[in-house]
Amino acid sequence: MLKVTDPIWSDGLRPFYLLGAIDGCLAMLAWTLALSGHGAMSVFTHASGLIGGLLLAIVTGFLLTAVPNWTGRPLVSPTGLRALTLLWLAGRATFWLAGLPVISLTIFPAVVAALIVHRFVVTTSWRHWAIAIALITLPLAALLSHSGAFSDRSHHGWYLALAAIAVLVTVIGGRIIPAFTNNAVAGADARQLSWLDLGTVLATIVALAAWAFGVRENLGSALAMVALGFQAIRFLLWRPWKTRTKLLLWILPLSYLWLIASLAMIALGLPGVLALHAMAAGAMGGMMLAVMTRSSKGHTGRALEADGWDGTIYGLVHLGAALRVAAAFGFFLPDSLLFSGASWTAAFGLFAVRYWLVLTQPRLDRGAPHP
Repeated sequence: MLKVTDPIWSDGLRPFYLLGAIDGCLAMLAWTLALSGHGAMSVFTHASGLIGGLLLAIVTGFLLTAVPNWTGRPLVSPTGLRALTLLWLAGRATFWLAGLPVISLTIFPAVVAALIVHRFVVTTSWRHWAIAIALITLPLAALLSHSGAFSDRSHHGWYLALAAIAVLVTVIGGRIIPAFTNNAVAGADARQLSWLDLGTVLATIVALAAWAFGVRENLGSALAMVALGFQAIRFLLWRPWKTRTKLLLWILPLSYLWLIASLAMIALGLPGVLALHAMAAGAMGGMMLAVMTRSSKGHTGRALEADGWDGTIYGLVHLGAALRVAAAFGFFLPDSLLFSGASWTAAFGLFAVRYWLVLTQPRLDRGAPHP
């Protein structure tokens, strides 16, 4: 076992970004092989694998690194980080070897939620209320899915879990995109309005909760339209076109657009599978890799500039999302689902290969970690 003094335990993002990318790559590879007739995997197992593995690992890695910056106090020691990583690994082992998702989907996210929400409470960091709600929702969504695993209610839990992560994307994207834009682009004037941020988060929570629980037609569309309006106005105030010459930054608003597109699909009353994959494959896949590449560079003392590896990673994940959404629309190219899965698999696999040494070696400098 690695020593607690090894570099990989110096930041929460290091073990969870690497392990999450590897697990996500394997989960999508297994699903792609199943689609091609090589093996069997149910939609339930597909959803369990990606949410319990990839999504929760990346969210955990980011928050374990960001929360200490937000609250001014360390969250876990290297020993605690190693214990949390072992819990996640135990969950993935029981899932892959025995088909039991209880640790990955309920126990692990519940522990992470308790750890982070407790820190928010003791530091009276009330501005993070939406993040706390989203984290608490994740294990509850898993319980809902399991309770309906053999009925037509099981999808509500998966939709609710994705809605919770979409709320995290809304909150965190609203903080980092305008801030990074103003820091990197002179005169960008990306604006953040507190009332607009609050309205956007509230409208998105309500709209996606309604979507998750199957509220359709007039009411569901109206709620999504309100959220879409808030999201679009806020997005335009970020002036994302100002970032077009900086790929490492530009990829953040580009990925965020998938979330806005998914709300538009819900508002138009399009089939749920469209919004589902625009949200999961596009917004979450794109935002995860955008944040993973940027924060991996910043927290290891590297220049905040995208290279050819990063550009390829971004291209692959967005190609995979576009092909999957196009297939859901009915625009089937030959083997489009297979190419979609292969692109997504390659994106996360390439991240693991490219950033393995970055995340397992010491920082290149002794400066403070970049946010």
